[in-house]
Amino acid sequence: MSIFTPINQKRLTNVSVVRLKKNGNRYEIACYPNKVHAWRENLEKNIDEVLQTQEIFSNVSKGQLATKSDIFRDFDTDDINAVLLQILNDGEIQFTGKERKMENQNMYRDVAKIVSEKCINLETNRAFTVTMIEKMMKDCHINLQPKKSAKQQALEVIKQLRAVEGFKIAPSMMEILISLDPKLVDALSPNVLKLVHQIIRQERNSEGIFELAAIIEPDNYHALLNMLEEQAKNRFCIEIIGPAWPGDTTRGRQAAARSKQLKKTHDSIPESVPESVSPRTLPDVTENSAELVQPVSASVDDLLVTSPSSIQESKKAAGNDFEDDDYDSFAGRRAARQNKRKGRKKAAAAAASAV
Repeated sequence: MSIFTPINQKRLTNVSVVRLKKNGNRYEIACYPNKVHAWRENLEKNIDEVLQTQEIFSNVSKGQLATKSDIFRDFDTDDINAVLLQILNDGEIQFTGKERKMENQNMYRDVAKIVSEKCINLETNRAFTVTMIEKMMKDCHINLQPKKSAKQQALEVIKQLRAVEGFKIAPSMMEILISLDPKLVDALSPNVLKLVHQIIRQERNSEGIFELAAIIEPDNYHALLNMLEEQAKNRFCIEIIGPAWPGDTTRGRQAAARSKQLKKTHDSIPESVPESVSPRTLPDVTENSAELVQPVSASVDDLLVTSPSSIQESKKAAGNDFEDDDYDSFAGRRAARQNKRKGRKKAAAAAASAV
C-alpha cells in the first residue's frame, strides 16, 4: 500500500503555513492561525501555542516531511528546535483566503483612519469620516500592499486622492511650537514667517526663552526644520502640538478660555443663598408659646347638649344672633313634620288591618 494513499495521510486543517527557502529546498512548518504575528510581536511566549506540530515539512498540504540530511546540510545543525525557531522567525507567512481578506480589510481601515486624521474637506473645513475616505479609496480603485506600513501607504493615498479633481481634499495644517534663543529671533524671523501660515502667539516664557506658536502646512514643515537646523544649530526646539482645525488655538489658550468660562460661571452664583422654608415645617413652640391657643378642657356633661335652652345658651355664648322667635318657629316646623309622619304611619297600619 502506498504511503500517500488517503488512508495513510493526516490532513492538517485550519493551519497557517510558514515557509523558508534555503539552497533551493523548501521548508515549511504548520502553525495556528493568527499566532505567528503574536509570536513575532512578543505577545506569545510559548512556542507550543504557536506550532501545531514539531515536524518540519517540505510540503505541508501534501504531508511530506523534510529529510534530516537536507536539514543538516542547509542549516548546519541537527537541532530541530533551533531550525523551527529560525523558520518561525524568518520564514514567509502563507495566508489562507480568509486570513488574507481579513488582513486587507484591517489595512484598508487603518489607512482610511490615518487619512481622515491628516486631511480636511476644503468645502467645509472639517475632517472627513473614515467611511467617506474608504468610499473615496474604492472609487479611485486604490490597492494596498500588506508588506508596507499603514502610515507609509496613507501618505501615498493622500497624493492619489488629491490628484482627482472631484475630491475636495487637502492635508490639514499642523500647530507647532518653536522654542528659540532670544538672540536669534531677529535674524530668523523673516525666514520663519515665509514658511508658517499663521502666528497664534509669540512671547517669552518664565525662563526667558522665546516661544512661537504657529500654524504651518505639512509640506513646509521639513523645510522649516532644515532651515532651523542649518541656522540655529542646537539653539532651538520644535514641537508638533497636533492638527490645527479652524478656531483651534494652542493648549495654553484653550486652558485659559476654559478657566475664564469657569470663573464667569462661578461669579454668576450668589454668595448667600436664602434658605428655602418647607411648607411642612412645624412652628417652633418655644419661641411663640405666648401666642399659642391653649386647648380647652371640658367635661362630658358640658359637651352634651340635651335641652333647647342649653342649645340656645351655647349659641348666645358663642356670639351668634339667635332669637327666641327664630327657635320657636324652627321647633314648630319640626314638630309638624313629625306629626305628619306619624299620621301616615297610622293610616297605613289601619289600611293593612282592614284588609
